[in-house]
Amino acid sequence: MKQEIKERIITYKRILNLGNYESKHLEISKSIDADEDLEVAVSRLMEFVERKIREDSEQQITTEIRDAKKLLKRLNKQIAQLQRQLPTPEDDDGIPFDSGEEIPRPTTDIPDNYRGEIPAPQQLFSPDNSLETSISNDYF
Repeated sequence: MKQEIKERIITYKRILNLGNYESKHLEISKSIDADEDLEVAVSRLMEFVERKIREDSEQQITTEIRDAKKLLKRLNKQIAQLQRQLPTPEDDDGIPFDSGEEIPRPTTDIPDNYRGEIPAPQQLFSPDNSLETSISNDYF
């Protein structure tokens, strides 16, 4: 005598990593009839579990995005207020921003042609026509 299976139970478990060493577990079991297609039933159960396990995460992400947009809007308003408080080139505070004024150069003993280099030794002839090497003292 052959025993007929009338009911089968399928189970699907999903573990979702939430980060920060946290995870979320969801396991659902479902009984299916013997004449129901097992592949279709398993696929439907998997889709259901995947959708449900992410439901709270999606809502949390949506809330975080909404809050971040509010914060960004508030920060942009603060930036605009602070930029309005910055001095403009029309302010006569003696600081030549983009007013076209030329900045006066400080007076120093450094020659205009000095580029931060030590000059090469100059070869000079001494009074007796012998070759003599010296460094100009103009730069020291």
